[in-house]
Amino acid sequence: MKIKPKIKKILSHPFADFVYIAIFLLLILLLSYVKVFKSSTLIIFYFVIMYTIISIGLNVLLGYSGLISLGTAGFVGLGAYMTGLLMETLKLSYITTLFLSMIIPVVLGIILGLVTLRMDGIFLAIATLGIAEIFRKTFEEFINFTGGFSGLRISRKITIFYAVPLDRYSKYLLAVFILLLIMMLIYNLVNSKIGRAFLTMKISEPAARAMGINIFKYRLYAFALSTALASLGGFLYMTFLEYNSPEPWNLNMSLTILTIVVIGGLKSLRGTFFGALIIYGIPELILKKIPVIGQKAGVAYTFSGLLIIIILLFYPKGVVNIPSSIREIIKKIKAKRNNHENQLDQQN
Repeated sequence: MKIKPKIKKILSHPFADFVYIAIFLLLILLLSYVKVFKSSTLIIFYFVIMYTIISIGLNVLLGYSGLISLGTAGFVGLGAYMTGLLMETLKLSYITTLFLSMIIPVVLGIILGLVTLRMDGIFLAIATLGIAEIFRKTFEEFINFTGGFSGLRISRKITIFYAVPLDRYSKYLLAVFILLLIMMLIYNLVNSKIGRAFLTMKISEPAARAMGINIFKYRLYAFALSTALASLGGFLYMTFLEYNSPEPWNLNMSLTILTIVVIGGLKSLRGTFFGALIIYGIPELILKKIPVIGQKAGVAYTFSGLLIIIILLFYPKGVVNIPSSIREIIKKIKAKRNNHENQLDQQN
């Protein structure tokens, strides 16, 4: 008799949703490994994981702190190039590169944040966009380090501790583990003193100052965290493809990440995953496979754009609110049915 309450308690735990997502992603891995799914499906879901991690960083910045950035792609690209240089040139290990490819961009992000974070709103967005463009031009022009338009490759086999080689499946498995860990850590962070400071700062800066919150310091915290997760996304990109070039790190990618956050739902970690699945996964998995739609360039993304508009019209707070909306509709239907039955009973 005591087992059911315990199970209910476990299922209602905040981390339960994150575990469900991880189980779903592991199922994709299993089905790909036994050749039920094509290898392209595994690649698509790997990039869904990557986009989710990057978008969680922007969600902390925008959803919790109220700061908008259009420079996310620049820091993702920086993380990717740092990964390539550290692994290819310095021959560092997977784990060492993982940490350094995040730490170095974060330090640079904090230095840039000392200037840009004194701005607000659209001015901050334009400033971060400018930073991303500087990064992109640097990637193009510093040929000795980045390879320019020819790109940068990791020629050696990627291993953990110089011993265990990583194939596509093991890289995917590590990405799932990293995503689960990030979701748990960020959940704890946003529900801590720091997270409450972020929210207070977003709602009312004068009130935050009156409470003794150092606005600029917490802005730096949020920006550093967003930069770290963007760089982590770059690390995952480079270690999976083992190749990087300047083309992906443009405004289009930054806007894609912003769209994922808005579609998924601000201040929602699981919503960010569903946002990435809708914005990146659906066009690649479904729309591009449909005859006519998938054969003509750009048509799949036109349908994806229509889907985004529909979601924003009916669920402006993100797809994460769809289940609660469905429950409300069911409650209303049941209430109407009960009222109708009561009226019939009274008439009889």
